[in-house]
Amino acid sequence: MGSLMEISYGRGQEAEADREGAQLMAAAGLPVGALGTFFDKLSKKDGTDKAPAFLSTHPASKDRSEAMRKLAEELKPKNPRPLAIDWAEVKASLKP
Repeated sequence: MGSLMEISYGRGQEAEADREGAQLMAAAGLPVGALGTFFDKLSKKDGTDKAPAFLSTHPASKDRSEAMRKLAEELKPKNPRPLAIDWAEVKASLKP
C-alpha cells in the first residue's frame, strides 16, 4: 500500500477532469446532467462517500453529482441530437 504522499492526482485535478468532460459532452450535443445521474449510481454502488475525504484521491461521488447538476444548468448541449446507437443490441452484447 502506497503512502498518501505518493498520489499523483488529487481531488482538484479530478474535479477539473469532470468539468472538462462535461464541456466535451455539451459540445457533442449530450446532456451534462447525465453525469450527475452516473455519479449518483456510482455513489450508491461504491460506498466510498463513507470514507473521510482526506483519504481519497477523488471527490466524493455525491459531491461530483451535485457539481455536474450545477454545470448542467450552465452548459446546454450544442445541437442536441440522439446518438445513433441500437441500445437493445448494446444491452444484449453485455449479457454473459
